[in-house]
Amino acid sequence: MQQSNYERPNNKDRNEETKLRVSSIYVVQEGTTEELRSSLTSARSIYDSMVNVKVGPQAVRFEVHRGLLCYQSAYFNSCLNSTFKEAREKAVTLDDEDPKIFKRFFTWLYTGKLLYDEETVEKVPYGELLRSYIFAEKRLAPRFQNACIDAVILRDKVFQQLPNTEETQRVWDNVCDSSPMRRLLVDLLVLLGDMPKIIHEDSKIDFSADFLASIIRGLYVLKGSGPLSRQDLDFWGKRCSYHTHEDGSSECV
Repeated sequence: MQQSNYERPNNKDRNEETKLRVSSIYVVQEGTTEELRSSLTSARSIYDSMVNVKVGPQAVRFEVHRGLLCYQSAYFNSCLNSTFKEAREKAVTLDDEDPKIFKRFFTWLYTGKLLYDEETVEKVPYGELLRSYIFAEKRLAPRFQNACIDAVILRDKVFQQLPNTEETQRVWDNVCDSSPMRRLLVDLLVLLGDMPKIIHEDSKIDFSADFLASIIRGLYVLKGSGPLSRQDLDFWGKRCSYHTHEDGSSECV
């Protein structure tokens, strides 16, 4: 179990902002000593008991803190705080997931980082980044979704790399219609992509009508928008517009 570190509130000013650090999760609280104690208790509950998550056809096993998993994923929270078998046995089976993708999620849970040590974003296969996002959306893990969004945007910003058409179509087939990743990929492809190459008559990719319609709508909007500004192309600067937010809030989850 990892130790929780926190700054003791100044007795002379109990309203002073106090930062509470628990692994990769930062909770900023303002309030009285009692409120801060309550926050610390809640943070420690993240690292309560362990659960087993078995992933893929080979049932690769990961041991994860139950509270942490539930905190970051509404899917796991539902499984492990219910009358379901998973809650009784403290075990979840994900036989339709790739252990490689879950390992990236597992690493992010404990480090707050999408990349492994010494790994740079251009070394991660683009398809793996997108499949990580698909996992995040499917398992209702919005903070992990946002981390994947940032990685895709960073890859374009630093290395001018866009996903290929097969990877893009995989996203279309596996996320919801209103997915932020869908919107991001359309914007990236329309504004920065080589459209004749993307939609080539010899392409072996069987594009869905929905994907093609989204590209056409994007091109239509682009045609009527006038000259592009530097801000239009600064995806990193506007990355928050592609993040998942709390209902009715402009703040990222």
